[in-house]
Amino acid sequence: MEAFLAVLLVTSVIVLVVNQERSSNTSSDSSKIYGYEIYLLRGIEFNDTLRTSILNVSDSIIPVISDNVSYFPVDVSNFITNTGQVQGALECGAEICFTNSSCGFWKSIGKDLYAQRIFISSNLTVYNPRQLKVFCWLK
Repeated sequence: MEAFLAVLLVTSVIVLVVNQERSSNTSSDSSKIYGYEIYLLRGIEFNDTLRTSILNVSDSIIPVISDNVSYFPVDVSNFITNTGQVQGALECGAEICFTNSSCGFWKSIGKDLYAQRIFISSNLTVYNPRQLKVFCWLK
């Protein structure tokens, strides 16, 4: 009986240690990805050209996703694509929608998806509030 309890106790400790290691790796990855998404969004937020491109998207085509190359601003898409490929480990996409609606992810990827958003409301001449949401996942 004592041997059985000892084996059970040792097994429980091993399972706890393995699970803790996995969860710490996952949270480390997610914090890096979220930080990277914020970096992307801040880069767009502080770039007047990119802000203007987002503000100039026609109301009639919103919501618009970055896969829609006909309507999504090319310069914003290029910024996300060129900046978003961290050593080839991430894939990212984006969606522009109204501030009072929810942006949703449009693909089924079967992986953990990380999302961050930012509101772009105006520049010096235009007030046209928009929400830009960035979605990233590990390749």
